[in-house]
Amino acid sequence: MRAPLIIVALALGCAPASTPFMPLAVGNAWSYRMTADGDAFDFTLSISSRDENGFRMVEPDGRAAWWRVEDGFLVLDRGAEVIPFFHVPPRLKVSWDITGEDGRTYYVKVRGYEAASVPAGSFRRCLRVELEDEARTKLAVFHFAPGAGMVRREETTASGRMLIELAATHISR
Repeated sequence: MRAPLIIVALALGCAPASTPFMPLAVGNAWSYRMTADGDAFDFTLSISSRDENGFRMVEPDGRAAWWRVEDGFLVLDRGAEVIPFFHVPPRLKVSWDITGEDGRTYYVKVRGYEAASVPAGSFRRCLRVELEDEARTKLAVFHFAPGAGMVRREETTASGRMLIELAATHISR
């Protein structure tokens, strides 16, 4: 099974270096369980360093990614693609479009707050963020919990469903 291209958020800059919905500090780590096509895959993401690009982590496929707060947004910079997830502090019921690394247009929508239950526990006030392609063939729903970061990601396409859920965290306070 191919390692997922994980999206988890980190921060740097003149604006806040972090946000309660994605606590960013060197050493913070998140352990996840991914299920897709009947297979399960466990992996851990951790922030290894901070530099001018933001907080650096290595995704399961080996690519480096940086998270930072930039222009008032929490963004994930994966080199070929920069994803602004939400405003810092969050603004609800707003949307914008981005160009993905596949060249397609994606719409980012911040829907509001809702609960999410995952192996790491139940979180009552998660920020729900959706990314949907312009053809409406791919939808990714993210839940970011205060003090924990991304706790859930569910991606649905014509070919199936992938679910990533938080199993454990190690967050510096």
